[in-house]
Amino acid sequence: MIQDFPSLTDNQVVILRCDLYTGHVVDVNMALATNEKQEVWTVYDLVDIAIGDALLIVEKYDHIECSIFDKDRNLLRLIRPS
Repeated sequence: MIQDFPSLTDNQVVILRCDLYTGHVVDVNMALATNEKQEVWTVYDLVDIAIGDALLIVEKYDHIECSIFDKDRNLLRLIRPS
């Protein structure tokens, strides 16, 4: 079990990271998420900052993809390594 989806305000978004090959959720340290104590969601006040951070993550970790969600859990962007 991983952390529950966080409560967000209207303009906030979150990033969730997953292993591109297995689909498993990873925490902010890129370790396999196996319990609710691991931080898997990163909250942002601006979607542009979230996109920029997601791009940096997938550049650094070629096996990680980042999903960006709005407060209603709608997928806004899926960012994968090129």
